[in-house]
Amino acid sequence: MRAVVDIGSNSIKYLLAQSERGALVPLESRSWVTRLGKNLETNGGFLEEDSLRDTEKALAEIAARLIGPRKLDLLRVVATAAARNAKNQDQLTSRVKKHLGVELEILSGQDEALWSMRGALQAAEQHFPKERFVFLDIGGASTEVGFLRPTFRAHSFEGGALRCHQGLGLDKIPVGDEAWNDAHIDIQKYFPESSYKELLSEYQSKTYRAVAVGGTLLLATSYCSPILTSPAGCLVTRSELEELADRVRRKNMKDRLAMTGMDVDRADILPAGILVLSTCLARLGQDEVFVTGWGLRHGLITS
Repeated sequence: MRAVVDIGSNSIKYLLAQSERGALVPLESRSWVTRLGKNLETNGGFLEEDSLRDTEKALAEIAARLIGPRKLDLLRVVATAAARNAKNQDQLTSRVKKHLGVELEILSGQDEALWSMRGALQAAEQHFPKERFVFLDIGGASTEVGFLRPTFRAHSFEGGALRCHQGLGLDKIPVGDEAWNDAHIDIQKYFPESSYKELLSEYQSKTYRAVAVGGTLLLATSYCSPILTSPAGCLVTRSELEELADRVRRKNMKDRLAMTGMDVDRADILPAGILVLSTCLARLGQDEVFVTGWGLRHGLITS
């Protein structure tokens, strides 16, 4: 039996799986929104105490779930961009050690991309077994874009759903027309053209299918009419996602929360998450994207 805890910039995700006939079968999966990367750009690069407290509560709950007759062959606890960039990351590592008894692994942008892509590949190949993929992992503070085949190649951009929500003024809800139009222009600072040119020097959009990972994106697809859907993910168009973002950004929080199935912890950052995705898809020349919840945890748990 194996378990992985992924401490992201917006949420903590936990996955427990066991081996059956040579394959890992997920047994339990949970997530907690903790906003660990909140205000990193404006408070001097420090993880805030309220986010650390929420993170510790989640870690304690995970520890309680792992206590008992379960014997783990593997327990990995990893953290991504918020911890990577924080000046007080020791405040996080000590809490992980206290509750789970293991050392925290703070992943580089390249390692984050690699393991996320390997996890997403397992989902994508269920539907598109003979295709090649370009992967997008949109987290809270960063976005990883890259390829596994023919060789691994990726770039970590310093713009995720939470960071762009705050940094582009999309936290003033509802978002007015001028602010929304400005955000489409200003988001380019998080995704510089020079970085894309280097990443895509050998890329031909027609030979790859876009695959995106992210909890906020999964929420977005629940309001779309997928071209294809399954327990592993769904295929949606970029235009439909963009239309959804435009509708949601016009709503105040009360009206957003009134939407059927809306996640109270993601209602605020939903337009920003879609804007990040659509910006990347446009740069990649992709009009469709397969969105899946299989990412970093699924890649690590099979390592």
